[in-house]
Amino acid sequence: MSAFGPLLNDLVSPDGLDRENALQYIINEAASPQFVMPCVNSGALNILMAMLRNEDESPYLQTCAVWALYFTHNIMLSDQVINPIIVILHNSYNMDLNIKCLSLITNLSTSEQNRAVLNQKGVSRLLAEMIKSNPDMVVHIARPLRNMLLDRGVVTLISILSNTFDEYIVREALSLLITLCVNSDLMRKIVVASGALTPLVYLLRSQRDPDILDLTLKVLITLSLSAENEIKLLNSGAIFPVIDILNVCYNQNNSLLEQATLLLSNITCNSEVQKSLRFCGLVQPLQDLLRSNDKGVQVQAARLITNLCLDEYNRSELLDAGTQQPLEALIAKSRDIESKSVFQAALSNLIIPVSDEVQNAIIDQFGSMSIDDMLSPMMSESPFSSAHSSPSPSPSVPVKPVQTSSAPSIIIGSGNQSFFNSR
Repeated sequence: MSAFGPLLNDLVSPDGLDRENALQYIINEAASPQFVMPCVNSGALNILMAMLRNEDESPYLQTCAVWALYFTHNIMLSDQVINPIIVILHNSYNMDLNIKCLSLITNLSTSEQNRAVLNQKGVSRLLAEMIKSNPDMVVHIARPLRNMLLDRGVVTLISILSNTFDEYIVREALSLLITLCVNSDLMRKIVVASGALTPLVYLLRSQRDPDILDLTLKVLITLSLSAENEIKLLNSGAIFPVIDILNVCYNQNNSLLEQATLLLSNITCNSEVQKSLRFCGLVQPLQDLLRSNDKGVQVQAARLITNLCLDEYNRSELLDAGTQQPLEALIAKSRDIESKSVFQAALSNLIIPVSDEVQNAIIDQFGSMSIDDMLSPMMSESPFSSAHSSPSPSPSVPVKPVQTSSAPSIIIGSGNQSFFNSR
């Protein structure tokens, strides 16, 4: 312990420079296990905690003290640290100090025992409140909050979605799910395994509030970033309410149209999902979306077409319906390279010749239908009033398919952050 005497003296020195140097020394040496245990046993931990409790201490030195604790967290009793950290998070307006405190809580929360203590002391609720009032710190707050919700918090959020009719609370729960899942594959799997898809699909079917619908779609988009969730989303029954949105919201809510198309685009990276979407009523809305005045909607529709056309049945249906013409028009008038490449990828996949086997299978399938069955879709009222040009002839020269597995950006919440599907 005597070896740490000078260090302890500097930590309690009235000279701020001495205290800063001592803290920097601990931070630099804390990577060595041979240093940490003797340092803590020497009484340095108690001095660091006293610095955090001291309201007159310099915020910069408090930040250094938290950073020193961060590097020595593995041998500390978390109960000794939590109370002053909570006080700082409640009262401090120093962003750097708050970020260091959040980093410390992130490390502490990797232990199941520590998570129990943190939740018991209300840290989860505090962090959830901080997300609403500190949008610039969402990423830093989400990390420890995600750790603490691994045990029971996700189930609580799902229960809120299942049993709460207060739209404000539902919106907050959805926003929190997006924040927790967007950068964590593990959290996405936990959310789906905990039964979140059932209340989310119910919201899609029952909600008329466009904000809640938008948030629900964004949660589902975020969950779809994990490849294992693609089939689960299909089996949950989420697809047909999404297709309904494409029909109902045409020319009314471009944000919902874009989110709905993006969700379908993400999950149609999976060949089983592509097969499940054969003859399911997507062709008409997709053509309307291509003729939309909104560029974002057009791009998302083209991405979805690119994936759908990897399945021969879908490709045949889209080509016979005249999808080639609006894609060619978009390519001709598109000025930016990125959008043009998306339209070209869709067209390249669309014009691949369909095999004779598939063509014969389609003829056999529709040959068994009655005249009334074939005419009923044409005679029924359509939500779209725009006229569509007749189908273009199939190309005679095969074109190599362009398979795009990367999904477009997802706009989460009210900010302008973009998240990309890396698959």
